[in-house]
Amino acid sequence: MTTEKLVNKLLFGKTELKSEKVELTLADDIQKGLAAYKTLDDATKSQKNKARAALDVYLSSVGQAYQNAKNTVDNITALEAKAKELGLGDTPFTTYKKEMIGKTNGYKSLFTFIDNLATSVSK
Repeated sequence: MTTEKLVNKLLFGKTELKSEKVELTLADDIQKGLAAYKTLDDATKSQKNKARAALDVYLSSVGQAYQNAKNTVDNITALEAKAKELGLGDTPFTTYKKEMIGKTNGYKSLFTFIDNLATSVSK
């Protein structure tokens, strides 16, 4: 074999091996990246589902608190009407009624906020 052929064979043989080695390394890196992505994507979906479930529980709690505050306002209003009808004057629950009206308004705002947040989480 001539020196030129020997040199070409050695040079091109090494170049091809290097190229294949680089391609295999890139393929390995891509596979590792895809596996890491899948793991993180699954974890993200899991956390999103947990966040949505927590928001649903929170929304239910706010709904119950709203309904309780509204019922309290309705009951105080009914008591005030009965007291007025009987000529008893003001009841000691007027301050509670004002507080409960404020709470119901706060809960209404909270409903909107939670609904918007839940919509965001669901995307």
